[in-house]
Amino acid sequence: MASVHDLFDVSVLFEDPGMAERAFRGVFKAAPVDAPVTFGELVVLSGISAQSLPAADLDLRHEPGLSLGAASVGLKLGMVDAFTSRTVRGPQDQLASPNGRMREASRLVLALLDHGGHAVVLHKAVGLVRSARSFRNLLGDPNDPLTRPFAAWLDLIATTENDAFVCRSFGMPHSFGRPNVTAQATAPATDVFTLERTMQAVQFVAGRLAADPSIDVPPAHFDVPVRYRLGARAPVAPTAHETVFRWNARLDDDGLMLALTCPELASRHPARLFDEAPERVPFDVYQRLMEELVTRRFAGDGFRDLDGAVYEAGNGLPMVGLQVFSRDDGVFLVATQGVGRQRALSGTAQQATEHAEFFVVTRSDAAPVRNALLGLAALALTTTAPGGLKDYDGFPPSPNGPGGSGLVVMPMNDLPVGGQRPLAFRMFVPVTADEYAVFRGLDFEGRKAWCAQHVASWSLAADRWRA
Repeated sequence: MASVHDLFDVSVLFEDPGMAERAFRGVFKAAPVDAPVTFGELVVLSGISAQSLPAADLDLRHEPGLSLGAASVGLKLGMVDAFTSRTVRGPQDQLASPNGRMREASRLVLALLDHGGHAVVLHKAVGLVRSARSFRNLLGDPNDPLTRPFAAWLDLIATTENDAFVCRSFGMPHSFGRPNVTAQATAPATDVFTLERTMQAVQFVAGRLAADPSIDVPPAHFDVPVRYRLGARAPVAPTAHETVFRWNARLDDDGLMLALTCPELASRHPARLFDEAPERVPFDVYQRLMEELVTRRFAGDGFRDLDGAVYEAGNGLPMVGLQVFSRDDGVFLVATQGVGRQRALSGTAQQATEHAEFFVVTRSDAAPVRNALLGLAALALTTTAPGGLKDYDGFPPSPNGPGGSGLVVMPMNDLPVGGQRPLAFRMFVPVTADEYAVFRGLDFEGRKAWCAQHVASWSLAADRWRA
């Protein structure tokens, strides 16, 4: 007996059969169920199910606890899959043209979601379930001619196998007529940078193949820029100023899988360079590593990566980046990137403060906050006076400081950039003149207790910046 994965390519879930019926009529108008309907270059067969799809047949790891509803509208996107069609008819454009097959499929799914659908099931990507919000975010606007909505149709999986990271895509042959992509790199399970580069290679190469029909036969290698981020638009070839990692490519499994390896990844790993000399780590590599480490560090506190910017400080100061994270309660975390590559003149090896990155927690990431953090980071790098980087130290109140306040420098757990050099991570917290006077009179343990009492939550830290 055929499973739902055999019958359909994608299903949209609804809370009850009435909603599914109304959505179907709203999108397909008078077309009868099971009759083929043409949308641009897409021919669709559809069906309505008045029951939940069986959870045992679905992949819910990205959406634990998501309701499967009590009905669904299933869609079969064409008579044959894209890989079979490509084999018979040659290279085809699934995305770039205004009426391309998968662009029309994207519009169709969005229309069903607009009529009350709350989740999407990708039957040909191992039954992956995405919430409506997640699918929309990955899809972008299919009416935008620059959009290439490939990522929403794929499942991207990372696993650890025999001391190696293995990352894979699922859904490429059926949706885009191209091989699935797999990448492998040997590294310890704690190596965030290698894991992210391996998944980045799969995302970049899958996007290039899905969105560019001119790549008939995959080349022998792909240069993947370290700054690439998965999005709704097609990956573009790197510029001459970007750091890239070269991934060798080999077709396998009768053309259904493209296997990637990167022999140079270990020798150019930022942890190795950072231990030798931090300033040797290329700025864009260092910046991307900070994004990934800080994102993971604060993900459990509800912070999400939001935005980033690079600043050319001039006056002999190093190039600095800022990364902004948001939280549902309106709290922002703004972190520096690049300061830690340079040796701070007042830092000491004994206190492990020669290299440090800084952040603030605020209610707004407005320009004054960013400028204050950049100024503080520059001061921490250039001042020859003791302090500023020490554990539970600070800056006295100053007319030039933020709001005339003093600042306490609170240590957080070090960031694991290198194996031998800990990278200090410090939070700037505004304090009043009276608080600063009390704070300076305390010993190390007293300062630690003061911070635990007065800056006990992200909200309290943010309120101090607002005040």
